[in-house]
Amino acid sequence: MAVQQIPTNIDKLTYVRGHELLAIREHYRGLPYQEIAEKIEERCRVTIKPATLRMWFYKNGRLNDVYGEYQEQMAKIEERATNDFIRGNLMAAAKTLMRVMQGKGGFAQVAAAKVFLDRGLGRVAKKSSTHEEKFSLRDFVELIH
Repeated sequence: MAVQQIPTNIDKLTYVRGHELLAIREHYRGLPYQEIAEKIEERCRVTIKPATLRMWFYKNGRLNDVYGEYQEQMAKIEERATNDFIRGNLMAAAKTLMRVMQGKGGFAQVAAAKVFLDRGLGRVAKKSSTHEEKFSLRDFVELIH
């Protein structure tokens, strides 16, 4: 798994204290408030009760808005990483499809390869007299035979 990037271009995060940023990161990772409090005390030498942490992330809590921005930035980073992974595996997906077309693969392999190709190259459209529709797996198999 790739090294997790930390968003740096978030204005509100610039003004967050170190222990608050740690709380945001660990909350994003899904750690319980008790464990977050322990990490903050261990790393930042700041004592915060789990109930206080919980309040920080409530709707009007002091970190709620910043946390929302952090989530958005992390989602963008994760999406880019996923897309890079897919693009990096397009050749393997294409090779799997070729093996399947030659009778050497199973349905699950076809489905996985199709997902890679769809996400990496975009779905292939077929022209219709009235509208444009997407190719299905069945259409693809019919096309190559």
